[in-house]
Amino acid sequence: MYIQNNCPSYSLKEDVIEWVEQILQPDYEQINCKLIKRIKNLSHWNDIHTNQIVSPSDVGIHNTLANNHCLYFIDFEYAGLDDLSKFAADWVLQPKYIFNKNEESKLIQYLCKYFYSKIRDSWVERYYDIKPLIALKWCLIMLNSARNGTLTQKQFNMMKSYYQATKRLDN
Repeated sequence: MYIQNNCPSYSLKEDVIEWVEQILQPDYEQINCKLIKRIKNLSHWNDIHTNQIVSPSDVGIHNTLANNHCLYFIDFEYAGLDDLSKFAADWVLQPKYIFNKNEESKLIQYLCKYFYSKIRDSWVERYYDIKPLIALKWCLIMLNSARNGTLTQKQFNMMKSYYQATKRLDN
């Protein structure tokens, strides 16, 4: 484990390692097992390369402007082609504003309607496949400062609260 071997000694090190090993790692393994069991029925992944959109990557309300009841992206520094499922999952699970179930449903319905003639709806199944992995990705991003020993207790608690919130969204 990178944290275990490479971060300086500090008070949260053991707590972070324990949390990752007892919570994140088993969660990842469970998600992986579910996907492996579904492997025979993953035809919705066949068109991933033909259903790409331009994605701003750094998604969130903080990088949009509202004008005439529309949202406009303003930060395309790290933009690129991406699958709509990842774009939607990043929006729904953005740590600064996690969607509730109703908001998630509305976003998916809107995207299905907006992209109806352009992209097959197979992206929705991919969305539900990758959503738990995207939540884990955000947790790891939030834990990144543990590598150099600068993670604070407040940041660690915020990440754990985020993790719990994403679990409630799945139930």
